[in-house]
Amino acid sequence: MPTPVACDRVPLLGLERIEAVGPSFSAARAQLYCAIFGPVTAIRAVGVFAREQDDKADWLGTAFAFRDGSHYLTASHCVPDVLPSGLTVSLASGVAGMGFVGRVRSVVRHPSADVAVLTIEGDPPGSIEDAAEPFQAVGFVGREMAEEFLAFGYPMSREPAPTFPGIGPTPRVFVGHYQRTFPYRERLYEFEAGELSIAAPEGLSGAPLFNRERPSEVQAVVVGNHEERTERTYEERFDDAGEKHTHATYGIVSYGVALLLDPLSDWLDEHLPTPARIVE
Repeated sequence: MPTPVACDRVPLLGLERIEAVGPSFSAARAQLYCAIFGPVTAIRAVGVFAREQDDKADWLGTAFAFRDGSHYLTASHCVPDVLPSGLTVSLASGVAGMGFVGRVRSVVRHPSADVAVLTIEGDPPGSIEDAAEPFQAVGFVGREMAEEFLAFGYPMSREPAPTFPGIGPTPRVFVGHYQRTFPYRERLYEFEAGELSIAAPEGLSGAPLFNRERPSEVQAVVVGNHEERTERTYEERFDDAGEKHTHATYGIVSYGVALLLDPLSDWLDEHLPTPARIVE
């Protein structure tokens, strides 16, 4: 059983919680674990979703454990049409040099919504269950505007930067609010959605949205990004003939889109284990 460790208050997200880490952790390593991932238990349920083949990995998006350590949710469009044997979910433990890789045994896609259930096998068996602290329940998103959420996932970094000197999935926390809810209807998908105040960069699809006050509940799954072009004009100059010339400039406004899970509760119950009793 995990050993409780009291985490000190740390700046990330401003939360103070009692967390649990594996019994093999020393006290010093446990405190490091808490400092990185301690404020929100659910962060440790979120991993990188990838396809591994020929010693290479294609980063597909984000996935997160739901109800137990063997079942994960992600966006259905992130799942390629291949045998699941090449698909993996990797969890970071929060301690350098340690991590867990789960191999996808099966995939169940929702018939119309952009969400899929992944069933995971640990590598070695059991390790993925020990690593994850899954979300336990579906949270309700009210119809009031400006309800706040947290999102955690692994968007891609395409160029080296001082804050991340490599290229690949980068763990990032986002804080935003729901701008509106609406029925999403496009091509293959139809579901109830939330428009987000944050952009959803590549790799964030499949990430969970949750409330900081109820971190055991997941409200929604990031499924995409919507961009709108804005236009403004400004006076540039007058020519020698006195004619005024204006120049149009364009900008892009990006809104993330998330699939709301509450309307899909019956489907989730059909394909996932019975939810555990939540003790906050």
